[in-house]
Amino acid sequence: MIDVPSRQPFTSVAVSLDPAAAVANRNLRMALALEGCQVIDIPPAELARRLPDLGGCLVLVYDASPGNETVAATIRECWQRFPDLPVLLYVPPAPYIGSILTATRDVPTVVIEMQSQTPAEPDRLRPRIRELLGRTANTNFRRILGDVLSRMPPSLRSLVERRIHSLEAGRLGTPERVGALASQTGLTLRRIEQVSRSANLPAPKDLLDYITLLWLTFGARRRGVSTAKFAREVGVSTERLYRMRRRLVHPKNRSILQDPSAELATIFHRLVRRFHLPKTNPETDFLAPPAPISQDLVRM
Repeated sequence: MIDVPSRQPFTSVAVSLDPAAAVANRNLRMALALEGCQVIDIPPAELARRLPDLGGCLVLVYDASPGNETVAATIRECWQRFPDLPVLLYVPPAPYIGSILTATRDVPTVVIEMQSQTPAEPDRLRPRIRELLGRTANTNFRRILGDVLSRMPPSLRSLVERRIHSLEAGRLGTPERVGALASQTGLTLRRIEQVSRSANLPAPKDLLDYITLLWLTFGARRRGVSTAKFAREVGVSTERLYRMRRRLVHPKNRSILQDPSAELATIFHRLVRRFHLPKTNPETDFLAPPAPISQDLVRM
């Protein structure tokens, strides 16, 4: 019996597969369940009409059926509507697939996996699904921080971008110190501290720890686990997590720390206040159609 993690999914994955493809549907759904995903079923015949329903999804899995001339147009329209939404073409080895893949090869959001009938198929799919979920989550995390990043002096923004890249790359157990990150931008630690004071912003160490806490709570909320559990999974000790919490959050209601949703909002709003920005909702605002974001803020 397969052990499926007992967690509430934060991400929804749209699945548009031919219902008659029983094995493909079973394998895909098993892989998605193992990754804690919630499935939104959209029959292939209805996909073109229901593209607006994809606004709350992080991945679309589509088998390119019924294989006619409308398929490529649907994929392109999906890309135009949701330029950050990965489209996993989970396709059978059918004769019509070649022409569809040729017609959509320049769509950057498309990823291709051929369907397999082997018992190991769910395990084969899981890393690809995890990669696509992570890609979208990273984009959404940067979108949450869009206003904050845009208000920073360039040197501080570069510092924060380097910390975010470090988090996304998995370098959590031994993150770069502020001085090391500052030197990568061509500045000294003292100069970075001067820039922070002049801009009336948090000290560089506090700023980077705010970003780290936000990233951890965002990841925990997406996974449906506690922040402490997620932090341990990615290499951050409980002691380090609690030190950052005590210094930066110190909520009056301790129950906030037991709920990643409440903790995410608390940390985000504290950071927003330091930048004197309008209060927003970090859990829902990034699901709205995005405003244009400069390319230096969405580098992956």
